[in-house]
Amino acid sequence: MKYRFTINDEKTLSNNTVKVTVRLTGPANAMRPELERRIRDTLSTFIEDANWVFGGFTINRNQGVPLFTATTSARIPVSGNDDLVGRAQDSSTDEVFLQIVNVDDSIPLHLVREGQEEIRLNLFAKVQEEVIRLKEKTGIDFEISKVDYRADMTAADFLAGRGKDKSFSNSYAADSAAGAISYSEKIYGQADVTLKS
Repeated sequence: MKYRFTINDEKTLSNNTVKVTVRLTGPANAMRPELERRIRDTLSTFIEDANWVFGGFTINRNQGVPLFTATTSARIPVSGNDDLVGRAQDSSTDEVFLQIVNVDDSIPLHLVREGQEEIRLNLFAKVQEEVIRLKEKTGIDFEISKVDYRADMTAADFLAGRGKDKSFSNSYAADSAAGAISYSEKIYGQADVTLKS
């Protein structure tokens, strides 16, 4: 005898950071350590105490004048995501021009993965509880034959009965503690279970 059922779970992922990517350019009229010091000073003026990760540093000649270009990114609190273009202009100097390339408010992948794993564990616990409940109710000694997990669904996927969609759109909620905007996304999981006796 086979018995099939579906169990659902959900989790709200919250994100209170944004990833800021900037491009820095200027005259390459000094040795590289000095250029890097200028870049660090400019970045520190732009956003204090950010942990910048560099993606590239090049020196090219433009009409005979050597110019450096560097790109870098940092994840900063949402509360620091105000007037970035103006702050970039104010932080720029004759030696280093800072330009915003992108501001990404998507939820970091590691938070998505942690949420998916939590949903999978919750679904597994619920499946085990249901097996015990059915055995107590029917007296039949069921065992798990098959479980198909989907723990990567957005609200639209969940309502449409689809899984395996990796896109995460943002919803917005007021963060009363900081007076800032925090970004959240609800993800859903589903376990399609087949038991056999």
